[in-house]
Amino acid sequence: MTRFDGMTAESIADAGGAPAVVVFDEVGSTMDEAHRLAERGAADGTAVIADVQTAGRGRHGRRWVSARGAGLSMTVIHRGVDIPGLDVLSLRIGLALAPVLEPYAADRVLLKWPNDLFVRGRKLAGMLVEARWREAAVEWVA
Repeated sequence: MTRFDGMTAESIADAGGAPAVVVFDEVGSTMDEAHRLAERGAADGTAVIADVQTAGRGRHGRRWVSARGAGLSMTVIHRGVDIPGLDVLSLRIGLALAPVLEPYAADRVLLKWPNDLFVRGRKLAGMLVEARWREAAVEWVA
């Protein structure tokens, strides 16, 4: 699949200012695909999105599945992340996303510690951060 919600991967990348976007109709895990791309040198800001995710994961190894048309599964590769901020990165992502998503939501977007966004008591999004290290340095974060 090269389209998501009627947009091509290229138009999504252009709209979001990403160097590249890889689109899947169905994938086991966007996180796993992002790690594979990062291992092959994908640029900072490269995004992986899917309509269906069958083997995603949440905190504590919980399984995360998204059904067709029920949302967006997305992982973004970040390089150059400082180690001191890594432990609260999911919280920082949530704080950045809430005001961006709020104009599209039915009500206020609230952050639930440590990594979920909620609207009217229902989960809107969850942020999971995984780092890959090379010796003592973070090589990338997905």
